[in-house]
Amino acid sequence: MELSKLLEYQDIDKDVIRLENKLRGSEEAKKLQSYMDQYKKTQDNLLRINNGAEMGGDKIDKLQDKFDSIMSELKEIDEAVEEIDELKETEFYEKRINELAETLEMLERDIAAAARELDVLSTQGNSELILLQKYQAAIKKVSEDYARVKADIQREAGGKLAKLKALEKDIDAEILAMYKRVRGNKKIPVLVPFRDDVLCGGCGMELSVNEIGKINSAGLCECPNCGRIVYKAE
Repeated sequence: MELSKLLEYQDIDKDVIRLENKLRGSEEAKKLQSYMDQYKKTQDNLLRINNGAEMGGDKIDKLQDKFDSIMSELKEIDEAVEEIDELKETEFYEKRINELAETLEMLERDIAAAARELDVLSTQGNSELILLQKYQAAIKKVSEDYARVKADIQREAGGKLAKLKALEKDIDAEILAMYKRVRGNKKIPVLVPFRDDVLCGGCGMELSVNEIGKINSAGLCECPNCGRIVYKAE
C-alpha cells in the first residue's frame, strides 16, 4: 500500500468531516436537538406524574378500606349496645366508639388531602400533555427543515464519498479499519507525521523503541497514547 493513497484518503475525508460538522452545527440541527431534549424531559415528567397519580390512587383506596372497616365495626357496636344492660360493658363500647370516631376523622382528613394531591397531579399532567403536543409539532416542522439541509449537504458530500469508496480498494483492510476506529473516536487528524525521529506528531509523546521499529519497517504505527496512526514521511 502506498502511503500517498492513505494521505489522499485523509485529505478527502477531512472535507467529509467538515460537512458532517456543518450539518451538526446547523441551526436546524440545534433546534431539532433542543426540541427533542424538551420532548424527552416532558415525557419523563408525565411518567413521574402518572406514577404519582397511581400511588395516590392506591393510597386513597387503602384509606377508604380502613374507613369502611371502621364504619362496619361501628355498625356492629351499635347493634351490640342495644342488647347490653351492664354499665361497665356500656362504658367499654363508648370508649371504643370515641376511639373509632377519632380515627374516622383522621382518615377523612387524609383522604381529602390525598384527593387534593391527585387534583394537583391531574392539573400538572394536563399541562405537560399540552407541552408534549407542542414539542411534537415543533419536532415535525424542524425535522422537515433539517431534512432539507441534510439533503443539500449529502449532495455536496456525495462525490467525496464516492472517491473515498474508490480509494478503499487500494488501502490495506486492517489499516483502513484502524483509520475508521480512530476517526470514530474523534481523533482528527487520524494520520500524523513521525517527528524528530521519536515523537508522535499528534500528541507529542515519545514513542517506544518497538513503535519506532514498526514505523521504520512498515512506515507507520499506532500511537499508544492518543491512538492516532503515526506515519514516516517519505
